[in-house]
Amino acid sequence: MRTVGIVHRIDANAGVRTEVVDADDSQSVLDVLRAIYGPVLTAADLLEGNRLPSGPDDPASADHPFATIRPLTWGRWVSLNPVTVLGARAF
Repeated sequence: MRTVGIVHRIDANAGVRTEVVDADDSQSVLDVLRAIYGPVLTAADLLEGNRLPSGPDDPASADHPFATIRPLTWGRWVSLNPVTVLGARAF
């Protein structure tokens, strides 16, 4: 199944570029975003300005946030973050 999400990328000059991303919902969120923004995108880029899973259904949430992001699928990510923000940590 395909899932559509929106990504706002904020650059150093506070410019915002918006992308509509349509990807297979079972793909890794990092794989989907790296296909667009390149391999330099890391889990750290997703920590600021985005929601991470929490609660009893997400046991990895008690671990380091990077361990929580790596296994997330695109479909799960978009259910938490219909609009993904990249570049927020620069502020």
